[in-house]
Amino acid sequence: QIDIRRFEADYTAGAVPTVHVALGCTLGRRLEQEAVESFVAEGSATATANRLGAVIEAFESAVQSALDGLAKHDAAAQKVDSPVPSMNR
Repeated sequence: QIDIRRFEADYTAGAVPTVHVALGCTLGRRLEQEAVESFVAEGSATATANRLGAVIEAFESAVQSALDGLAKHDAAAQKVDSPVPSMNR
């Protein structure tokens, strides 16, 4: 499950905005329907100009950064939970 916690362009530092994205993530097991881990995946990017296209590109970059963090957590969770093969079969 993913909830959007922050999705904004911050203009307080100057004329060019910094985009901030935060996603509340809950990973779970499908069969048991139980939550395994909850965390916040965040990303930010500074736009190259105060123009619509540049701000959209900054949003895309910030979202991708947050999703990369989600993927790393997911990969780590799967690695920990994967069974160790038995050598005595």
